[in-house]
Amino acid sequence: METAKEELYKNILEKRQRIREFAEDFIFIFDKNLCARYCNEHAAKHLGCCPSEVIGKPLSELFPSNSYQTLKRHLQTVFKSGIPVFSEVRITFQNIELLLDSHFSPIRDRDEVTGVLFISRGLPNTGLRSPSIN
Repeated sequence: METAKEELYKNILEKRQRIREFAEDFIFIFDKNLCARYCNEHAAKHLGCCPSEVIGKPLSELFPSNSYQTLKRHLQTVFKSGIPVFSEVRITFQNIELLLDSHFSPIRDRDEVTGVLFISRGLPNTGLRSPSIN
C-alpha cells in the first residue's frame, strides 16, 4: 500500500512541476540576499536565458535599475513584515516594458521568512507589449 501512496505523491509532484514550467506567468523565488533560487521557463525566456542561468544571480543582475528598485522594495517589505504584497509593477525584460499584476508571498521555515515567491501575470489592454514570447 505504501508504494501506491508514494507513486501518487510522485505523480502529484510531477504535475506541479509541469504546471510551473508551462505557466505563462513569471515565477521566481528569491532568498534573503535577493538572489534567485527558482525561475520558471517563461520568465527565463524573457530574461534571454534558461532557468539554470538565473539561479544564484542577484536581483540587480537580472533587471535594469528602474525595475530592480521596485522589485527590491516589494521583496524587502515581505521579508520584513511577513505579509504578502500585491501590486501592479512595470518590469523591463530585454528592453521591453511590461505591466504585470504581481504577487510577492512569503515562504516560511517555521516562523522565519526564508524566501519570497514572486508571481506576475501580464495585464490586458495596458498599451504595453504583451508578455508572450514566440
